[in-house]
Amino acid sequence: KELQLQVVIFEDQLVVSDNQGGVIKTIANREAAHDFEMLGKVMKELKGRLPDKRNIIIMPSSDTSYQTLVSVMDKVRSYEAVVAGDVVEAELFPEISLGD
Repeated sequence: KELQLQVVIFEDQLVVSDNQGGVIKTIANREAAHDFEMLGKVMKELKGRLPDKRNIIIMPSSDTSYQTLVSVMDKVRSYEAVVAGDVVEAELFPEISLGD
């Protein structure tokens, strides 16, 4: 069974999990907003452990705003890395599916 990563968006937290071990990280809101910075760090850690993995599922809630969804997608897709003095987009999990 292929490992599936997912990010579930709740109003008060983001939950990163997989279909084998369950919850990997629960990211509580900071100052009444989603902690996208922490989400980015968790995605980088996961990419380090799963370098060949490219796909991830994002599961918004019925009350998830479009802006929140876009921010989550941005954080799971790539991150800015500095290579030889240039800022480049380093790939994380660019193949994004939306679940419900």
